Amino acid sequence: CAVAATADVMIVVGTSLAVYPAASLVHYVRAGVPIYLVDPGSPNVSLIRNPITHIKERGAVGVPQLVEQLKDEFTK
Repeated sequence: CAVAATADVMIVVGTSLAVYPAASLVHYVRAGVPIYLVDPGSPNVSLIRNPITHIKERGAVGVPQLVEQLKDEFTK
């Protein structure tokens, strides 16, 4: 919880966001901190108040995509 509360970005890979307590970590992130979710399913994100980007891929495919996306966003 404490680490999530200090994060500048949260990356969640391969989860349905339904298994607790791990699924609750997204709720400890400060308001406005972006959350990137890599999962091929359709997890319920309706209670997440932060900006969320969902890459609907398995981790092996989606994480490299996310790395490229973040490199583009943070090197502008």
